[in-house]
Amino acid sequence: MHLPVAAGLVANPNVTLARDLVAPYYGEALAKRFMISMLRVTRAMVGFQSDARSLGGGSQVHTVADAAGYFQSRRRHFVSLLYMMPEVCSGTRPLAPEMAFNELLPIVEHCCISFTGWNWKGVLAEVLKDFTLAPDKRGAYASHEYDALEGVFLEPERVSLLDIRQQRGGHLTSTCAEPQDPAKIFSAPELRNNVRFIRAAYDTFGLNDGEYSTLSLLASAFSRYREDDYFIRIEVEKVRSTLAAQTVFPSTELECMLLGGAAHFKQASNSFKPFLLLGDFVESNVNLLTRFLNAFKNVHLGSRKRFQIHAGFIFEQKVAADLSELGFAVTGIKRINRAEFDVVTVRGDTIYNFQCKNNWIDLSKPETNRQLLARYNRSLDRYYRSALTKEKNREGLLLGELRLAKIEHYVISRFPVITKNSRVINYNRLARTVSQI
Repeated sequence: MHLPVAAGLVANPNVTLARDLVAPYYGEALAKRFMISMLRVTRAMVGFQSDARSLGGGSQVHTVADAAGYFQSRRRHFVSLLYMMPEVCSGTRPLAPEMAFNELLPIVEHCCISFTGWNWKGVLAEVLKDFTLAPDKRGAYASHEYDALEGVFLEPERVSLLDIRQQRGGHLTSTCAEPQDPAKIFSAPELRNNVRFIRAAYDTFGLNDGEYSTLSLLASAFSRYREDDYFIRIEVEKVRSTLAAQTVFPSTELECMLLGGAAHFKQASNSFKPFLLLGDFVESNVNLLTRFLNAFKNVHLGSRKRFQIHAGFIFEQKVAADLSELGFAVTGIKRINRAEFDVVTVRGDTIYNFQCKNNWIDLSKPETNRQLLARYNRSLDRYYRSALTKEKNREGLLLGELRLAKIEHYVISRFPVITKNSRVINYNRLARTVSQI
């Protein structure tokens, strides 16, 4: 992970070292692709620097670890371009695989990133009346920032697979996993094992009904058509006959759910369809199928009361564990005289009372309806202010129970909300915020 790329690789072009490190574990073919990726990243980053085009402080690439983070931050934009290609590309000159990265990266950097960023600035301008932009020759700098993503640029989930593993691991139903080749980064057996694990992890919330069971069985069946244990290519008519054989969904509705690209970036950016229709075939890969199933799972469970209740409990457990690691003593108090509390902690001579809110925020709305997102955000801000007032009014219960004289109240929001209220902490900034308390 510390191997140099970009300017560091130019200064010391020892790419054979990367091959020697990778090949013993993953084979010569993957080692070759890895070296090609290092060289492509180097050429791109050196090119941006020579054109005096900065990627921003958070996107400077010096090592393999930086490159991994950089690609992770751009993965949704690259997938969006993939969705658009069958709909908007025309002409007779094909995009050669070896040139795809050089052609697409500038589009991602100078079009896709800007489109997403400006939409979020529009939301900030809707919510914050004092929002301003300060332009210069290179761009415009916003007076306020908003970070919607979590570690490794993932979108927040009410209950992620990692949350299930950490907070409810002892209650998971055991699954019979297929053997996986350790020399493969991705594989069809891994996809099928992920399907099994998702079904087991969320079974207690009723995930395995007819709809999700049908989709997971289809994903496992489609994975049998893999090429190189990664790409999936199936004849269109074979897919349609498979969809017609199930009885849970209307086949046309299911085909629309699974197949197709998008003609506009705002549609492509929020699409999770696993298959692209290319001539007489549909094509996908194991990652796109996994991504689709996880997205469907989040929406499918989101409206279920049992899931919402347990998701709140799991989030409280998650916050308590995090705060304990950050130096707070978790008291375990949950109820005093019929008054319920989420996470009550002590640090020094002060009680810190944290309310945990797991209200879902649709992060696709900046592209589709930012005014609606802004209104919802303002309503959450008011709701969180009311929650803080409620805690303030009953703080005497905690002061008497713990026999301390000082108390502070905060709300921790699982999904990041735009607010000026210093008492509202977005979970993705929990460690940074509480270190300043």
